[in-house]
Parts: sequence; C-alpha cells; structure tokens
Amino acid sequence: MVGVIHLIGTCSKCHTTFEFLDEKLPFEPEKPTLREAAKALLKYIGDNNIFDSTCDDGDGHTDEWCSDEFETLINNVKEAL
Repeated sequence: MVGVIHLIGTCSKCHTTFEFLDEKLPFEPEKPTLREAAKALLKYIGDNNIFDSTCDDGDGHTDEWCSDEFETLINNVKEAL
C-alpha cells in the first residue's frame, strides 16, 4: 500500500512556509511508538522554547514562561522515559 501525505509547515529559523500536497510515498509511513513520540515532543518543546504562560509587562514586551503545571508535566514525561 502507498501512503499519501499532505504537509504544511513553516521553518522556525527563516519563517519560510512550505507545503507538500498529496505527495505519494513509496511506503506506508510508520507510526512512532509512544516513547519515540514523547521524546520528539520533549525535543520540540526544548528546541523551540515553548511556553504556556504570557503576560504583557507594560513596557511593550511580552514575558513568557512555563507554569508550574507545565514544568511538572514535562518532568513527569522525562522521568517516565
């Protein structure tokens, strides 16, 4: 069986948007294991400075940080791995 994929994304460095429409793959894509998916998610969060809390500091800037709950979730996943 041949897989069909439709991807849309933006480069995090140069902000170029790219799109692959209905590209046919010569194989059926493999689904990641839960372990692989969790590792990829943690890497993405770390590499892209993902935060779940923001606040306007009043001086024209926005402060971003991870809440205690988000940090706890990240640490629980790391420990489980």
